[in-house]
Amino acid sequence: MAETLMKDLVKKAASSGLISENAIMVESAGLFVVEETANNKAVSVMEEEFGIKTEKHAARQITRELIEDSDLILTMTDRHKRAILDAFPVYKDKIYTLLEYAYPETTVVDIQDPYGGDRQDYFESAVSINNAIKAMFYKLIEEMEK
Repeated sequence: MAETLMKDLVKKAASSGLISENAIMVESAGLFVVEETANNKAVSVMEEEFGIKTEKHAARQITRELIEDSDLILTMTDRHKRAILDAFPVYKDKIYTLLEYAYPETTVVDIQDPYGGDRQDYFESAVSINNAIKAMFYKLIEEMEK
């Protein structure tokens, strides 16, 4: 859901001229990936609540190459952040949870994982992700302008 929401925001910003089309590249990867397509509840929430048709999404494993090539890595939970930092401590300056990057003053750093929950759980998670993505997007724009 985070990838879908961020890609949609980038696309809208590019079409309005706020940023160039390739200014921000968005990719999603996980720590413990089982190759599968996007969850039906997530697809439903994206389409029905946010009006975003999801692309065919296949989960993929995070790799050293992806970490090295990324300027910023945002995780949904502190546990995920810590796992990446444990494996790749040299990249500590570009790894954050989405919430701590979006809201540096917050003490809440985890987006609740809706996996195994009902559609409402997916909706609530998507709303949290969307709000944080909007907040951090403008922070990214400011950083790019420096």
